[in-house]
Amino acid sequence: MYAKYGRLKVAENEVNKYPVTNQEVQEFDACCYTEVGDVFLNRVIHDNEGRYGIFISVSESIMQSEFGALQKSDSNIQVLENKTAVISKIKTDGYFLKKNEAYIARFTYMETKSGILVIYDFASTDESVAKSCYDNMTNYLDEKIRL
Repeated sequence: MYAKYGRLKVAENEVNKYPVTNQEVQEFDACCYTEVGDVFLNRVIHDNEGRYGIFISVSESIMQSEFGALQKSDSNIQVLENKTAVISKIKTDGYFLKKNEAYIARFTYMETKSGILVIYDFASTDESVAKSCYDNMTNYLDEKIRL
């Protein structure tokens, strides 16, 4: 479980970090934190090889429709690409971002049962790893999470 009702499939080579520690919050701040308001880190997943980290955060006060504009106003983040898809009947926004040395495939959607915004960040210092995740957004999320 993550957020309030979502289900997440953790791969064999991944470690689910819940509850999050101060070190994981610092990692999130360095690579993925966006100055958009009340966003809370919910869970962190790392692969055993250290190639990527997954940071799942939520907000009860920000709507998906306003998140994109808020994100663009953060001068620490470069929005390289963005797109929208419907996955499992849920509108999902995808962003390919750069912050500091990290490349991020970011996916946002509203959790239907709770009404909270879920922000799913796949971060890596290897641009090709994060870009592959972003490019394959629909298949990746369809296999990874149940919306």
